[in-house]
Amino acid sequence: MDQIDAFVNRIPDWLDETGALAEPDLDVLRELLECRAAVLGHTDPLSWPEGSLVETVMGIAPFVLRFDASWRAAAAVTLPVLRDVVVFEGDRESAEVLRREVKSLHPVLTGGAGERMQDAFGWSTVRRLHHLTTGTDVDAWLARYKELSWEEADRLAGPLRRGEVSLGGDPYGGVTIPSPRLVLPSVAGAAAQQAPLVSAAVELALWLVAQPSVGASGVLDDDTVAQALSATTLGDAAAVQEAWRIAVLSELVYWTGAHVLRGPRLTAWADPGSRPASWDHLVRAVVGDVPASDRDEVMAAVYAAYHPGLPAGFDESLSSEPVRIAVDRLRRLGMFDDSGTKLSPLGVQGVLLPWLRIDRPGRWPLVAGPWRPEMTTADVRAWIAASMRRMVADAEGQSWMRTAEPVAFAHQLVDVLVASDDPVERATAFILLTQLGSQVTPVADRLAGTRLHGYRTMWPGAAPAAEPDQAQLLLFLRDQLAWQDALSAEAAELRPGVQIDLGRFDFGGPWPDWFRERIGRPGPLTEAELAVLRETLATDRAELAAAVAQISAE
Repeated sequence: MDQIDAFVNRIPDWLDETGALAEPDLDVLRELLECRAAVLGHTDPLSWPEGSLVETVMGIAPFVLRFDASWRAAAAVTLPVLRDVVVFEGDRESAEVLRREVKSLHPVLTGGAGERMQDAFGWSTVRRLHHLTTGTDVDAWLARYKELSWEEADRLAGPLRRGEVSLGGDPYGGVTIPSPRLVLPSVAGAAAQQAPLVSAAVELALWLVAQPSVGASGVLDDDTVAQALSATTLGDAAAVQEAWRIAVLSELVYWTGAHVLRGPRLTAWADPGSRPASWDHLVRAVVGDVPASDRDEVMAAVYAAYHPGLPAGFDESLSSEPVRIAVDRLRRLGMFDDSGTKLSPLGVQGVLLPWLRIDRPGRWPLVAGPWRPEMTTADVRAWIAASMRRMVADAEGQSWMRTAEPVAFAHQLVDVLVASDDPVERATAFILLTQLGSQVTPVADRLAGTRLHGYRTMWPGAAPAAEPDQAQLLLFLRDQLAWQDALSAEAAELRPGVQIDLGRFDFGGPWPDWFRERIGRPGPLTEAELAVLRETLATDRAELAAAVAQISAE
């Protein structure tokens, strides 16, 4: 991409030389040029074949770039600068193309069409129809298309969605169900990766996005299927078509009629901690592909597999072929355990809890297992959330602070700090980091000069860091304020006489030192001890709130 970098870096000098008053977004320009080169193969920023700008903006960018309102507004300002540079320095044909196409794209980027393009799957369907109508009487073709049944339209322009999976309500009718026990996200992700239909869909998706062209009209054409069978481990044409359908409907890939482009679920699949969420989209694709009249039966099977379990002969009792196909696919996605009658841990964690909307971090017991150096950021975040609420259920998980290799664990905690938008999570990760001691100071130095520089200046026992600016200091103090509120909420749940014995559980960072020492001893808490705790927390909060107010007013 050296040619693109050289072109983009030349723009400021060109603006100075010509006296142009525009303020293009160079990052947006670079992104457009790079995705054009990657998908269309056009690497020269001064050469623009007919239709290439329109195809880049409307047929590629909505699927691979952040195509929100701010990006579109920046693109609307930047494209005229691209046009002018090409007019001055490029060939005549490219200049004429950009004169026409920049003008035609401006209302797209600034109007309702641009908003429609934010729905990437919906827009991919529009692009497929555009591809199919090329060279035809468009109005007549679309009129005939609208008369087709859903099945006929799906065969022509699919895979199409029947509709979103509708969630809500209590499928258990108020009956108390067993409390789930969770595993780390990377453990659930590993289980998802091993499911045969998941591995088939992901493998085919990775192969498809690497192909310069793909033939499909609802289903993949015979040549593409034959190539896929020779290049992947999928066993037959039916397996390829099944994987193709699930890959498109789940947004592992986007199919535009002209290109197969990498979707967000395939990108997220590279992160083991993100796989359970991506897997949920594969499940929703399977359930949503069932006709609406049969969908409740499939969803009822999912809920029943958690409690009370599926009865013997369940598969034979299913009412229709679409339901039987969906349940079979769910089995091959890893939804059920080896018995075939209960939800797997992956099914519980990846589908049941999100579908019931009871997946708040830290709500359910977590079996974390021993600390490992390859823990993902999602793993550490799950452990922090469970630890804050004393929900780490196993002895190995309770002892990470003692058993972890300090420097490696420090890097994991800093990764959480950097990635998190949750002030309580950031503050808790920092407290844990401080408990690892001065030996991890070089790791804490990663925070210096970032938006979290205020945290670095509070690092105990290290050489003084540069003073934080107002924004950095306020971020730190507001995080501490949110943390105090979270602690107060936890303390409010404690009652006199309740036995609290952490045993081997050495996560005590958020609590005052005297309280950690107290709950490490056997015996119930007294009313006086709880009163001192709550008074201490209230005093600390008031001091922090005053500091935030004072600094904000400066």
